[in-house]
Amino acid sequence: MANKGTLLVVDDTPASLKLLTEILRGEGYDVRSAISGELALTAAITEPPDLVLLDILMPEMDGFEVCRKLKARPETCYVPVIFVSALSETTEKVQGFGLGAVDFVNKPYQREELLARINTHLNVRKMQKHISAQNAQLRANEIQLVAQSRELEQARKAAQQESDNSLRLALEAGKLGNWEMNLAADTAKSSRRNNEIFGFNRTPPDWGLNAFLRSVVPEDRAWVASEFQTNIERNSNFHFDCRIHREDGELRWIEIHAEPFQEAANKPPRLYGITIDVTERKRNDEQLKFHPHHDPLTKLPNRLLMEDRFSQAAIRAGRTKSKAALLFVDLDNLSSIIDARGHSIGDAVIDTVATRLMNCVEETDSVGRLGIGEFLIMLPDLNDDADLPAFMDKVRKCLPAQVVVGSLNVSVSASVGIAVYPDDGGTFDALTVKGRASMR
Repeated sequence: MANKGTLLVVDDTPASLKLLTEILRGEGYDVRSAISGELALTAAITEPPDLVLLDILMPEMDGFEVCRKLKARPETCYVPVIFVSALSETTEKVQGFGLGAVDFVNKPYQREELLARINTHLNVRKMQKHISAQNAQLRANEIQLVAQSRELEQARKAAQQESDNSLRLALEAGKLGNWEMNLAADTAKSSRRNNEIFGFNRTPPDWGLNAFLRSVVPEDRAWVASEFQTNIERNSNFHFDCRIHREDGELRWIEIHAEPFQEAANKPPRLYGITIDVTERKRNDEQLKFHPHHDPLTKLPNRLLMEDRFSQAAIRAGRTKSKAALLFVDLDNLSSIIDARGHSIGDAVIDTVATRLMNCVEETDSVGRLGIGEFLIMLPDLNDDADLPAFMDKVRKCLPAQVVVGSLNVSVSASVGIAVYPDDGGTFDALTVKGRASMR
């Protein structure tokens, strides 16, 4: 069996440590174990694991202190930490998340749920590493290109007439757009690459500062105009990122580097600049923010994000004297489907159910995935819970009896349960227990 990742399991109870280690090794993980906080720190620092499963109640150094020290060191600060503990109070969970933990599993744990959470956070970490590496390379390339462009600017000033052609070729080779604006006439010269970034076949006759500002998205336009005006008045170099709509309407992110200059007192003021298309880097930044709070398969909010949304809904409910409903959906036979058909078929079933549930709710509602085959629908700002039975029937009708995957017809069955805040409980965990107990 291929190694699925290196895990560090920390627990001061030998029996618990042995049981969890055997479970994880049976699933194909490379498992290292530590029976104290001190040993765990030494093991993690010497050879950082892919993920840490950490008990809280330990003598001398408890799990909270271990987590704090791991997050304080550069070599282990990015390693995901999941607390596995008998402590279940919200205050302990809040403290753990505040120290940088990514999840919290209560003892006694359900084997499938624990394995699903481990797999999810390992996948998230792999994606974060990949995106971070891509982003670092993109940024390094951009820094190098900007440095090159500054050298080229100096060459242009030293011999403007002689170097115009070579400068244009160098900038185009580096995929940098360059432009020069006559601020008095509101006209500009634009390189071929700059025209490509803005979606022009050739430089429009009216292209200048005002035309550039019109291409900036309305939400950014005011501060971008202020950035130009302030730095032109100060005669100082400046740079910023903003969003534009190309000529064909496509949204792009660009990075602008600009320098005001005036060749002589009797010459009109000008602005020389470089344009870099940074859309790919911005998209990578968005992915880094997205993945830790969403399920990799369905792209639905994960448990962490659903808990956060519930907390916000509970605050609003207390303020407006309303309620919030949590409706739980569990695919009864998903484990049998995966055992008989494989994980790819199971994933197709999960994805189909997620799409059906999303199409079943209103825009103000939230749909999330809590576990392997468990989904959650949250109805915030609920003023009357008399309609909840009808909504449960609607959800049941939305769920497919069969999912077609290629040439296979896969039968699917599901149970549905519901809990209402604050009638059935005051915390997310309490409502989860109540909702699962009511499943039919």
